Amino acid sequence: SKLDLKNEDGLTICPCLRSNPATRHIPILMLANADDVERVAKGLDLGANDYLIRPFDVHELFARTRTQLRHKRNYDRLRTGLEHNLMLALVDPLTGAFNRRYLEAHMPRFMQHAAAVKKALSVQMIDIDFFKQVNDKHGHPAGDAVLKEVAQRILNNVRPSDFFVRMGGEEF
Repeated sequence: SKLDLKNEDGLTICPCLRSNPATRHIPILMLANADDVERVAKGLDLGANDYLIRPFDVHELFARTRTQLRHKRNYDRLRTGLEHNLMLALVDPLTGAFNRRYLEAHMPRFMQHAAAVKKALSVQMIDIDFFKQVNDKHGHPAGDAVLKEVAQRILNNVRPSDFFVRMGGEEF
């Protein structure tokens, strides 16, 4: 069906879609009349991805739509991969705790904030006693299970304002 905007300017849709995080990356294909060249340029400046001039061939419309959807899928795949890689860089995959790199990057900011608001900042170090013996006697899968269980128990007992870091090995 045809979208009838009556007295509205269809170009106002582009900035609205681009400013909303939920719709920021959806493809926008404009349909315009031959005498709308300036509006087409304005629409492209406002965030439209492509355009067709009326009268247009339905096959060209489908081809351009498929191209925009392919670009969107590729963008989504790249973005998902980037987010996954960022998580791998900051989160310990075994326990789900932040890693030492995260702590080193954020601890100075936490300390500055605590000093600025004149509040205490507490750091607690946890080391699992005899952990090497668990690995030696029962194997690394058993040691991994112990690390996961300890991490889960800690995560279940920290406040939302706390953060939990695996420093390495059996140190949290």
